[in-house]
Amino acid sequence: MISKSKTLKKMKKYAECIDCIGKVLTVNPLDAEGWEVKGDALSELNNYEEAVNCYGKAIRIEPRRPLAIISKGRLLALLGKDQESLECLIES
Repeated sequence: MISKSKTLKKMKKYAECIDCIGKVLTVNPLDAEGWEVKGDALSELNNYEEAVNCYGKAIRIEPRRPLAIISKGRLLALLGKDQESLECLIES
């Protein structure tokens, strides 16, 4: 299902990707890659707050997940949360 979700994301079918990855995360809520993929899709839909939360979950599961860290930091900066963005990027 992760592969299908990634394919949907590449096809820019973000809502379908989110639905698909939701099924994966229901079965395995500790799937860091799944949270990262969901965050990416949410970000593409400009749902930055929820995307930040997804990236945060991925980072809590795998603290050294570089793409989730960078994506979370970037979105926090976009949201005007500069201090949180710096903390995310520096602490991770």
